[in-house]
Amino acid sequence: MRVTPHHALASLPWLAGAVPFLWIAAHGFPAGDDWQLELTRIAAYRQAWADDQWPPFWAPRLYAGYGSVLFLCYGQLFLALASAVSFAGSFAASFIGALALATGVAVWALQRMVSAAVGGDATDTRTASARVAVYVALLNPYLITDLCLRNAAAEYTALCLTPLALLGLWTRSSRAGVALSAGIAVVIVTHSLVALTLALLLSALALDALRRTHDRRNWLLPRAGGGLLGLALSAFFWWPLFEITPLIRREDLVTGKFSFHGQLQGLGEIFAFSNPYSPGSVPLLAAGAAVCAIGRGGRGSALWVLLLLFGALLALQTPAAYPLWEWLPGLAYFQFPWRFNGPLALVSALLASLSFAPLAAAWPARRRVLLELAILCLCLASAGLQLGRTHWASFQEVERFEQLLEPKAMARTLLTATVGDEYLPRAARRSAIMRPAAVAPVTAATDGLRIGIKTLEPRFMAFTVRAERTSELCLARWAFPFWRVRVDDEVQPISACASGVLRVQVPQGKHRVVCELRMPRARVYGLWISACALLTWIVWWRRARRVPAR
Repeated sequence: MRVTPHHALASLPWLAGAVPFLWIAAHGFPAGDDWQLELTRIAAYRQAWADDQWPPFWAPRLYAGYGSVLFLCYGQLFLALASAVSFAGSFAASFIGALALATGVAVWALQRMVSAAVGGDATDTRTASARVAVYVALLNPYLITDLCLRNAAAEYTALCLTPLALLGLWTRSSRAGVALSAGIAVVIVTHSLVALTLALLLSALALDALRRTHDRRNWLLPRAGGGLLGLALSAFFWWPLFEITPLIRREDLVTGKFSFHGQLQGLGEIFAFSNPYSPGSVPLLAAGAAVCAIGRGGRGSALWVLLLLFGALLALQTPAAYPLWEWLPGLAYFQFPWRFNGPLALVSALLASLSFAPLAAAWPARRRVLLELAILCLCLASAGLQLGRTHWASFQEVERFEQLLEPKAMARTLLTATVGDEYLPRAARRSAIMRPAAVAPVTAATDGLRIGIKTLEPRFMAFTVRAERTSELCLARWAFPFWRVRVDDEVQPISACASGVLRVQVPQGKHRVVCELRMPRARVYGLWISACALLTWIVWWRRARRVPAR
């Protein structure tokens, strides 16, 4: 039997990453739980760009033109990429194209990350281990679920980008801190919940690596600096998120079907094939391989840390973790315990790849190739079963929906981009929207007012008002404190009418009313911090390039 040529093996990770997309090309658009919401977000993001928002913070035409603070709450990176691609094609094509690009980054980053983690001089074993990581991670049933059954584009993209941060942790070159900061920043900006699990993963692996290194000071300083720089690079996203959270209906994020109550399940249910959010059986095999590798003395401490993380991510989905879900701040915002199967897929990939090296290092090349191909076939079978669950939308169905996403159509349609109305003001009532904002910019007014509309744009409105007595207007925009309301030259404090829309109080007489939605101060300050951090990152990167790799 001849050994498979190296170039053929090198193409296998890319083919594995392409499997879901080849399936999509053959069947149509994956009509999972949120496909219409995802396309709406992309359209709204592109419209925000057209509204001169850089970066976007307000979705101008959602809720029939009432607008939304969606882009202060929702991850930016996937939407920015997909909306940019959408200028050259449909929103559905840009959705798939952006996910395919994220998958390509994951294929590259996973292989580089594992090669750095395994080290050593056995190049064939190291590259084989790196390929195994791609198979186990990207063909995991839960990632297929994110891609096709849930259409959870931001979460899928963040999981694909997580290896960039781990690459920065394990690389031995002078660019470790630079890579780590970039990886942390892109994950935070893509999906905040995945970023929290990345923090757990990085902390545990960093403590283990620090314990094993001889030169702890030189190992720790660039990585600690990289972590802080990553936070600074992403400040424009997470700072406004903290500011907006008290203003929105955040309780809606953790109640009803979004509550973890009743969703914790036993281990058998977690791995059951009937569970559409199952990580499949391959992670269990990866954990078993890690135990065998530890027995043979292969990277024992790192594998032990990963096994502990593996167990923790599973335990968080079981009733035993109920007290943590109840009392640990922020954990309830994960909503669904099975969301931890995404990080579990990455941990499983690390377990499988770091176990492959010690278990197969002494084997002849032919046997190593057979084992690798067996792992690939097992992962393909697991992914294929999950792809078989997918429902597909016809071209005509997608095209009809995309017609609703044109700016004029969206401004007259009561479209939202979330399952609930959690990003509306606390006092908001969606039922109050009787007519589009472009048709009825004033939803209610005191009797006797005479109103003349001078300018009507998504983030700027100007009126002339003649009032017989002190009166008030209710405008068709959600009342957030980022609005600036002026009556003549006097600035009014922001307040809301009973339905949660913007209130303007008008004294007796004739007046000019101007309402302008400005970028939130937290976004402005965050942008300044991110800009300074970016300059620092560029300088650090240029200097690191001049230092030879060790």
